[in-house]
Amino acid sequence: MILFWGFTAQAQRSDYQREYQPGYIVRMPGDTLHGLVRYAENGQETHSCCYRVDSKAPLACFQPNELTGYGFASGRIFESMLVDGALVFAQVLVKGKATLLKTNGRYFIQKSQDPPVELISRDTTFTRKGYTYRLPTREFANLLRNTLMADCPAVESSLARARLQDLGLIRVFEVYNQCRDEDAARPTRSAEAKIKVAVGFGLSWGRSTLGLPGGELLNNQTDLNPTQPFIPMPSLRLLLWRPGLSQRFALQTGLDYLYETFQYKSYRVIRDSPGDYETEKQNLYIQMESLRVPLLFRYNFTGSKLTPYVAVGSSFIIGLGSESNYTVEKQRNKVVNTYNFPFFKSTGMAIALAGTAGVSFPLFGKWKGFVDGRYERPVQGIAKAHEFDPNQYPNAIRKFSLSYAPCHSVQFSVGIIYR
Repeated sequence: MILFWGFTAQAQRSDYQREYQPGYIVRMPGDTLHGLVRYAENGQETHSCCYRVDSKAPLACFQPNELTGYGFASGRIFESMLVDGALVFAQVLVKGKATLLKTNGRYFIQKSQDPPVELISRDTTFTRKGYTYRLPTREFANLLRNTLMADCPAVESSLARARLQDLGLIRVFEVYNQCRDEDAARPTRSAEAKIKVAVGFGLSWGRSTLGLPGGELLNNQTDLNPTQPFIPMPSLRLLLWRPGLSQRFALQTGLDYLYETFQYKSYRVIRDSPGDYETEKQNLYIQMESLRVPLLFRYNFTGSKLTPYVAVGSSFIIGLGSESNYTVEKQRNKVVNTYNFPFFKSTGMAIALAGTAGVSFPLFGKWKGFVDGRYERPVQGIAKAHEFDPNQYPNAIRKFSLSYAPCHSVQFSVGIIYR
């Protein structure tokens, strides 16, 4: 929580640091001015564009009737367009002989200098056997197939699967533009429509707490902590995002290796009478190896240098192997009985709920550094019931290993990533 509060405070810096990114504006005479453009995703990007030459220059905001368009160095492009009698800024998802534009959740197609045409999909309802069903009519598909893209039969297969959403429409427009441009070597996809990938590596330090249910082996519920030194483990990081949808949202995944050992010792004396007592020594040992594969939805607080972020989702815990040993030594009237057997076997895979808070920062070129912490809590325990060979352990006091072991862990990671 302290990390999160610090990142949030960092995200609430001045407008320049938090919202402005390298870009350009296109004035009505056609001249292009480069500088810093305000980045927004809350609907303001369709109504106004704020621009400054540099961080020290005065700020100027423009309405759609004052600019032809604006864009960002990353590839996010907006053009002024007339919608319902008013000018707005529409995002260009695909540019070509057929241009795909989007504004306020509505999609438009523009060919050459013709006025933009909206693509719509109305729902229709019908009743059958007393049940009411609701289905989309996909009017946009019929409009494209029969009229606006009738000169390219190749779009038929893409239209059959397309929905009124970014990815499906982008694919249709790519196919059409490639079909109508005989000299094109590849579809004229907008840079903002591409899925971008960032790959990185680093080191992680993990710390888990493993719970052992009371009543099976121990008298009470017991939490075990790792016994090995706080040593780093290798970590891989992978980010996927599509700037056309958002620069702030991304899918974060990766691969973390974790090696842990746990140990528990106890000694107690049981007295039946002043001269009659029994001693009991217990010693538990667990060693686990696992891979952690997080699948998190990440939100970046955009900034000029430091970029705080938070992410939530799930994590897959893949058990590579485990070893355990439970030793009980009971002594009564100078007679010693020893029991020794394995009691724990990790599951092949467990699913955990996970949350991350971190910050990334520029290093050099396209390389960035990151520091973050992740908390994981498996939905179920990470132990499974396993029957061991009683011939190998004839003095065991039980035949099966534990069937449930609650666990939660915290991982701290540092590394670099190439974007």
